[in-house]
Amino acid sequence: MFIARWLERKQPRFYARLDEMNRCETLWAACNPPDTGRWVEVVELNPFWIGKTLPASARYHARTPVTATGIYI
Repeated sequence: MFIARWLERKQPRFYARLDEMNRCETLWAACNPPDTGRWVEVVELNPFWIGKTLPASARYHARTPVTATGIYI
């Protein structure tokens, strides 16, 4: 029973919030996309990205930013 509950849990996903110049401001691990701000899903949390433009390989499947409604645009 414990194993079944453990398997049901959502695994955290990683997000980076970008500023207006596409530089990383914040990194976050969460099960759901953040509610506000300009966020993109990334493959890992790398503190060296903060203040810099994300490398192309950092984006998860090259998804575009997440809107406040959680819809990819």
